[in-house]
Amino acid sequence: MRKGLKCVLALCLTEARETFHHWKVFADGTAGVSLHFYKDKLIEDLKKNKRVKGRKVKYMMVDELVNKKPQVGVLPFVKRLPYEDEKEYRFIYNSPDENLPFLDLPFDKNSLEKVALPAF
Repeated sequence: MRKGLKCVLALCLTEARETFHHWKVFADGTAGVSLHFYKDKLIEDLKKNKRVKGRKVKYMMVDELVNKKPQVGVLPFVKRLPYEDEKEYRFIYNSPDENLPFLDLPFDKNSLEKVALPAF
């Protein structure tokens, strides 16, 4: 990797209102659960880990990506324009010395607004 990292992990969330699309694409059937967070509280909790960076995803046309060539540190927060409706907010964790398959990120229970199950 260009930054010499052994590990890059992402937590992808949406700021869009809930739609059928979310349930069908990300949690088809009864396998899903939707967690609703208080954004500011969750950001505060997750950024206690100094290797976690969070920001809104920027949506760009492919030709913009080719012409502007975003910096390496910005790339995890860039996505192609057709996905703009996702209104994604991402947290990225990276490490130069650990290769982790996943990372537990503790958050205060008061960051969680509600838990929603699919309606059938």
